[in-house]
Amino acid sequence: MNKNNLIYLDNNSTTRVDPRVFDAMAPYFHELYGNPSSPHRYGLEASIAVEASRLMIKKLFGIEDRELYFTSSATESINIAIMGTAFANFSIKKHLITQATEHPAVLEVFKSLESLGFRTTVLDVDGQGFVDPQAIKNAIEPDTLLVSIMAANNEIGTLQDLVSIGKICEETEVLFHSDLTQAAGRYAFNVSEIKLDMISGGAHKIHGPKGIGYLGLNKTTKKIRINPLMYGGGQENGLSPGTLNVPLIVGLSKALEICEENRTGETEFLNGLRQLFFTTLTENIEGVHLNGPGIRLLNNLSLRFDNISSNDLINGIKTLAFSAGSACATGEGKPSHVLKAIGLNDSKIKSTARFGFSRFNSGHEILTAANEIVNFIKLKRK
Repeated sequence: MNKNNLIYLDNNSTTRVDPRVFDAMAPYFHELYGNPSSPHRYGLEASIAVEASRLMIKKLFGIEDRELYFTSSATESINIAIMGTAFANFSIKKHLITQATEHPAVLEVFKSLESLGFRTTVLDVDGQGFVDPQAIKNAIEPDTLLVSIMAANNEIGTLQDLVSIGKICEETEVLFHSDLTQAAGRYAFNVSEIKLDMISGGAHKIHGPKGIGYLGLNKTTKKIRINPLMYGGGQENGLSPGTLNVPLIVGLSKALEICEENRTGETEFLNGLRQLFFTTLTENIEGVHLNGPGIRLLNNLSLRFDNISSNDLINGIKTLAFSAGSACATGEGKPSHVLKAIGLNDSKIKSTARFGFSRFNSGHEILTAANEIVNFIKLKRK
């Protein structure tokens, strides 16, 4: 099938690169291709682009000093933030806290740290995916080093109460890290106002390129000791050594800039697409259930369909591209740990599909997609 006939609804997995982002990156592939560490004109031009991108992103997140570093992915940033901080403070504090619905980039790091002698607490969430800030406060001990709670869940769209958690971490002098991958660009984040000490994220969920991430450190209120996990030429203050990927850095900053400039209009647009899709389904077929909260990540829907498996939907409707859940999980064939954490049994997990919308979807596409699902399910249930 010609992929141009597909309607792409998997934008929580990855997104199409915005043409404006592509155009911003292009010169740094074939004209301004210098190594930003080089002393000549080519290197200087590349270095200027890197530092301009760094400054823009710092301002976006309210990071007051130079502590914004570029990495190869959000996953690398998360690993550096959590594991690098743990290693640097091993002789001082050895306890870390997170929640059960975090991305594997966080949960697998916690498992690894446990095997190395650290203690970890993975808190339960409620039926909509929320972690209770009071539970975090109760879990904090004198030995607690760090709390890591994502801003928005990639599967069910839960938006955590970072402000309340930040206040708790500030009061108890515990470091607070958040994975902003799904939420940055769609919502405003000021690290000082939220009391965030470390942030991680990337570009490819917001119409930027794959292969680029950022790590922000807010050192205005707490001393952050962090060790590198790799060693090399010393780029990015030694935290992410290796020649900087200038085109992708430019693409990251451009993607965030576009999101910032168009946030209000895009929020209304994506909310409208999501509501149109959900309403069309629920008004035409029974047994459609929402996983997660009603107020959620604005481009996300996690739905389960009575007596219909997500695999049947995916394999039966060849004109739509969507997923059974997180692409990171379905690639391994494992049941979603997020859906398990909110109390769904295996049958309900197997009937769950995730739909993600973007600025490049149209109302006509969304209506067409919803009607195709309606027609397929009606036929399947006969």
